[in-house]
Amino acid sequence: MAEKTRSLAEMDDAHRRVGRYVSVSLIVGEAQHWIYLKTILRGLLTPRERAALAFAAMRSLDENDRIKVAITSIPEWAEFGSPLPTFLHIADDARWWAANISIQERKTYLMACLNHLSEVDRRDLTNHLAGRAAA
Repeated sequence: MAEKTRSLAEMDDAHRRVGRYVSVSLIVGEAQHWIYLKTILRGLLTPRERAALAFAAMRSLDENDRIKVAITSIPEWAEFGSPLPTFLHIADDARWWAANISIQERKTYLMACLNHLSEVDRRDLTNHLAGRAAA
């Protein structure tokens, strides 16, 4: 027990301050305090320390919550949504939409589209893809 007390007494001032700010955010429980905490963490911790905290926090969540947090905190991962109706060039609009959606959306929409193709269209698509792969 004396060893733990000694290491806490020798704790870096920045780490002590981070602990206080995290405690305040937990006690107050308002979103704005967590948003402020981002700036405090950036100012007081190294990138490696922030990554370790993020890793531990993300690993403490179940998979669904982890995905929701990742999508919320990384805007590039946000879902783009279904394609809008097109009035001009369907192929151009489809390429643009496919380039902007998440990989999960791309896979999901692709499987839904494939499942609604006729057997003949599926075979034609398979032959087309096989020809591109061979080229």
